[in-house]
Amino acid sequence: MSKRKKSRLIDIINSIQENVVYKKPPFNEIKEEVKMMQFKIRPLIGNVLSLDFNNQYFIETLWMLGKMDGYFDLYYSQLSKKDKQVFLNFFLATYKKFQGRLNQVRFKRNSANLRTNFFEMEIFKKLSKQLIN
Repeated sequence: MSKRKKSRLIDIINSIQENVVYKKPPFNEIKEEVKMMQFKIRPLIGNVLSLDFNNQYFIETLWMLGKMDGYFDLYYSQLSKKDKQVFLNFFLATYKKFQGRLNQVRFKRNSANLRTNFFEMEIFKKLSKQLIN
């Protein structure tokens, strides 16, 4: 692996760590970016309509996952086979860590008369039309 290619991979990983993990923009910007990322929430168990989705920790976690998706879409196809494996290992470990944050979210309830304390939801991103064509 050439020094230039290796430094490119390191630059990508450093950029992810710096811009996604350590230096987040102000919360208002994060909320706007999450809206543009077009996440969709599908309830699987329980009544998720009574939950307050303005939870800062939840929104920041969605933002981190969305940013990781963006980095993957932007850089993965440009890497060499060997660099792809290193990047994929880093990406999956980091992505799993962010997904684990979703289990730690403590939602405030909008309604006191919920029948169950448990809920399960599926969170996904809407595919852009460019990817479908």
